[in-house]
Amino acid sequence: MKAFQGENTDPTKLLADLSNLIISTSKRVIIPTARVDPLTSDISSYIDPRAHLGYEFEKMCFSSNVPQEQKRYLRERCIACVTCLSNELRSRLPENFKILKKMSLFAVDECLRVVKEPIVEIAELLGYDPEQIDRIDNQWRNLKPSSGRPSGGLGYLNRLGSAWF
Repeated sequence: MKAFQGENTDPTKLLADLSNLIISTSKRVIIPTARVDPLTSDISSYIDPRAHLGYEFEKMCFSSNVPQEQKRYLRERCIACVTCLSNELRSRLPENFKILKKMSLFAVDECLRVVKEPIVEIAELLGYDPEQIDRIDNQWRNLKPSSGRPSGGLGYLNRLGSAWF
């Protein structure tokens, strides 16, 4: 993906993209009723042996004259490959990805939204007392976008920061 190769990339968006990739890859091969979080758990125990591997794969298996045993072996190998890919991608997540995911609330686009997610959990993680958390949360909710909001997101802020320092 091009997003992972840029210089002025938003790390919180990269984390969200990687998380979405892991989840969507894993869901292709796990049992639909399995209660497993592919971001934190090995999915090997939850594999659907008859997972749907996409229209083209299923069409090829149905229409080809390949013996059934070879089709089964090919399906097993493809499922094993997707499982391995999912586990490898999960190993690329930083150990503190749950905290980083919460920190994405402080991304420029998130801060300037009219309706914001609460930041109480982050304040608790940082060790603030209940009175301080209440004040922080009130200030957070009162943060409103201005009409003269600069466009350009992170790139604009990086240029602005380099001009000041």
